[in-house]
Amino acid sequence: MPAPNRTRLYREFLTPTLHRRFTQAAEVSLLLSYLTAIVIVLWSWFPLGSAGIRTLLLFLSPLLVFVLRVAQIHCGTRSTVSPFHTFKQFFYNRDVLETSFCYVLSALLLSEVYIWSVPREANLSWVLQGR
Repeated sequence: MPAPNRTRLYREFLTPTLHRRFTQAAEVSLLLSYLTAIVIVLWSWFPLGSAGIRTLLLFLSPLLVFVLRVAQIHCGTRSTVSPFHTFKQFFYNRDVLETSFCYVLSALLLSEVYIWSVPREANLSWVLQGR
């Protein structure tokens, strides 16, 4: 009779710890997004109005990065003999493309929400109208 499958020992304490840290980081980011949305909208604090929508849109930016970090978690060092060899080994990796895409999308979301939030007199739109 084969031995029953037992979960690995590190998963018994590592998974709850990572889940707790992810949740705490997401809560702090959501609070900071809400405070930022309040400041951008000039103290409109009602969470079901424009501040709440801006909060959720601002929260998507760090959430993308958090999910990316959890998806690409690894244990141990990933270094080689020289920095050039490390660059050559990991530059054409799929993880590098995912990381670049997520960070660019995160920055684009953050800048779009900010541009959408400021008044028209600030002249921060993508295209300035000619006179």
